[in-house]
Amino acid sequence: MKKNRIFKIVLIAITGTLVPLLLLVFSSMMLYGSNYPLVKFHYWKGFIEQRNGNLESAIKNYDKATELDKCYPTVYISRGSAYLDLKKYDKAIENYTMAITLSPENEEPYAYRARAYYEIDSLKTSKSDFDKAIELNQNFGYAYSNRAILKYTKLNDKVGACEDLRKAAELGDEDAKFHLKDGVCN
Repeated sequence: MKKNRIFKIVLIAITGTLVPLLLLVFSSMMLYGSNYPLVKFHYWKGFIEQRNGNLESAIKNYDKATELDKCYPTVYISRGSAYLDLKKYDKAIENYTMAITLSPENEEPYAYRARAYYEIDSLKTSKSDFDKAIELNQNFGYAYSNRAILKYTKLNDKVGACEDLRKAAELGDEDAKFHLKDGVCN
């Protein structure tokens, strides 16, 4: 009698867990295509590899995700960031540009591409991308903070840089707070 009761409890627990999970998987496949679970799997595998500093492995996983779905902008943003960390700026720019093509209202790829342009001294393009990111989201501290670095280090605009740093710090950007504490704008 007791074994039968335990079996029922286990069966209910398994059914209560698996059925919603299967419904989620199948509904996502219906909405986003049959490859969606695999795309997400490769994306998250790449994301974890990137977080662990395994950039080449991350890129391979992002490549697998884009082979399955060429219209997933987050993969291009993450792969662009991996290339940026590897100092492969042209490949980073290419990925951020693809993300912008797929999702032109997303401020992140503009700001990240601006950072890549900064690294190759394409200063006008860098500033334009930072400006666009801020136009799309006036509360994007990362864009203000990095535009401040551009203005301060390459455009000889200390006043504008300090305005951006203060705005970034106001928005909670820790790098901006650190630079302001250092007295950069005194």
